[in-house]
Amino acid sequence: MTGSSGYNTTHGQSERRRSESIPMDLWAKCTILATGSFVSMLTATVINAGLPALGSAFGQSFDSIQWVATVYILAMAATIPASGWLGRRFGVTVVWLYCLAAFTFLSCACAIAPSISILVAFRILLGLVGGILVPTTQMQLVLLAGPGRLGRIMAVLGLPIIVAPALGLSMGGALLSWGDWPALFWINVPIGFIALSCGWKWLPRVEKMQVEKLDVLGLVVLSSAIPLLIWGLTELTHSGGQGNGVYGLWAAGMGTVFLSVFLFYAIRTPGAILKVRLLARSQLALSACVILAFGFVAFGAQIALPLYYLFVRGESADTMALLVLPQAIGIGVALPLAGWLTDKDWGSRSLVIGMALTILGTTGLALAEVHTSNILLGSLLFLRGVGLSMVSMPALTGALVGLERENVPNAVPLMNVLNRVGGALGTAIVTAVYAAGKTNLDGPAAALAGFSRANWTLVAVVVLSLVPAIALAIMEFRRTRRQTQG
Repeated sequence: MTGSSGYNTTHGQSERRRSESIPMDLWAKCTILATGSFVSMLTATVINAGLPALGSAFGQSFDSIQWVATVYILAMAATIPASGWLGRRFGVTVVWLYCLAAFTFLSCACAIAPSISILVAFRILLGLVGGILVPTTQMQLVLLAGPGRLGRIMAVLGLPIIVAPALGLSMGGALLSWGDWPALFWINVPIGFIALSCGWKWLPRVEKMQVEKLDVLGLVVLSSAIPLLIWGLTELTHSGGQGNGVYGLWAAGMGTVFLSVFLFYAIRTPGAILKVRLLARSQLALSACVILAFGFVAFGAQIALPLYYLFVRGESADTMALLVLPQAIGIGVALPLAGWLTDKDWGSRSLVIGMALTILGTTGLALAEVHTSNILLGSLLFLRGVGLSMVSMPALTGALVGLERENVPNAVPLMNVLNRVGGALGTAIVTAVYAAGKTNLDGPAAALAGFSRANWTLVAVVVLSLVPAIALAIMEFRRTRRQTQG
């Protein structure tokens, strides 16, 4: 079954070699799709620069206005599980187009919201739609690319997903200097309109697939579990064990219970909204372990790194933003290389190399002192960025490349959920370790001790994830040798 995209996961090695070149029209389609993901991810961070302006405009405290940012993230997490069923039921391309159209319209609605309550309501709707854009983009890229080109094509998607959060604060500041807070939402309109127009004209329509009845029970449980877990762990992180920590503990506990109930249910239910049974496949299960660990390390590192520059070195927020840039540059530089290696059947082996680089960079940061040179720190961050890039791309591609066409919409939401859960765990645990490391110390010395322990925790997680990574590399080596001999 190949469908309108011409993609078939059962191609042999000779077909894969014929498919290695990527024509310009395919690059153009991938750019259109990546633009949709870019605007979804940009909206998640650009609003942070405008929170003070929103508070002044609506006469709200920072704690109240912060919900404008928070509800978007939680709503995005809630709709990821439904993206696979929607893609199979209505066609992935159609879902992507209508979600992008709704996203553009809701951005206009947010820009003209007359009150904070209406703005929050529109942000929830915006997040519900935005949460579907990224996984449906990934589904289409897999179906368009074919197995011999998937690594390089997925790298196209990886760049805007990485660049958008990095640009968020700086772009938000520039927009606020040009206009008021509505500009933070108006920016989505021309980008969304251009991507929607191009997509409507040039994207091939991926056909509908056979779909079972919507698993309403599983959807409700899982779509409650993930936001509760993320919000609860975030509240625990911010509270430091005090104040709203009791609400965070309650939410995280309920999220964990709901998630456990769903897993028990999904293993026994063939038509579950999230196809957990796919983890019975060894390659996908091993890739899932790596993706979970990657989410932990990537999000945990984002928590620990600013704490070092702000509280150990005493840098300003603007200076800190520049000093952490080498890690983002390392990720961006290495993504095309990781994609190319993946398409050359070196994905899992480059994954192990990426983990080694991540361990080296993070170990160096764990050993950093108060006056460690910025050149050395920048080099370590660049090294870790390259490592993280060489982990994320092969892990996701390895999970998807061997799947039957009909299982692509099932696996993509599963990998996204694992990444979100890993990120929430990384955020909470790294913050807790950082706080515990400061015990009996004061000032920069306390912050440095916490930062060091936080990085050693990240190193430990990467070392543990080497086990599934090495297993994947062995499987890849044996598969390549059999193909060569055959």
